[in-house]
Amino acid sequence: PSELTETEPMHIGGTDPTVYSTLDTTGDVGLHTSIAIDSDYRVHISYYDYDNADLKYSTNALGYWSSVSIDSSGDVGRDTSIAIDSNDVVHISYYDNTNGNLKYATCSSNCTIASNWNKIAIDINGDVGVDTSIAIDSNDALHISYRAFTNGDLKYATCSSTWSTATYWRRITIDTFGNLAIDKSIAMATTPRLRKTLAATYFLGKKLKQSATAINLGFQFVVNNTYAITQP
Repeated sequence: PSELTETEPMHIGGTDPTVYSTLDTTGDVGLHTSIAIDSDYRVHISYYDYDNADLKYSTNALGYWSSVSIDSSGDVGRDTSIAIDSNDVVHISYYDNTNGNLKYATCSSNCTIASNWNKIAIDINGDVGVDTSIAIDSNDALHISYRAFTNGDLKYATCSSTWSTATYWRRITIDTFGNLAIDKSIAMATTPRLRKTLAATYFLGKKLKQSATAINLGFQFVVNNTYAITQP
């Protein structure tokens, strides 16, 4: 078998990737990080401020690094996940530990100004929203996988437009077989044949499981198998 060899990191533009910068030094910050890069190769990072229990965001979009607290309404910002759509709008999913809710924040411009962020609770049914993961499809529809803290169910939420209005979001439970949705991740296929396919991968005990569905076929996930339903 082939062996992995150490190579120099590759990058497009920016500074030498082997140079490290401290972006935020205001207390115990930097937990639960997630990173995304927009169409102009600007970097966007969401993370949790442990000292203040806030959701924070950092970016070099202005030509220098700047950080801001996005949500400070209680203990919020754990398990963040960030994604950028085709219009460079920033989307973040995260957990509200105070209320036990799945929350979502979005910003379309000047995102280092806290008031430019719109924030809503997507799912408030029980203690839900841990281990969030967000993905965006080719139509800029949002897809979030997450876990119910109380019973460990794998859950899913999606919205195709008007993201900042909770009633536009649809939510389902994908798998309820015990406390299973640990360390899960969500992704959209990018090939033309699979561009409508959503795959949610997660661990059940020591077994890796995958659920898949075609978005335009509605909410019908198949578990215990690894396959995806595709468009004709």
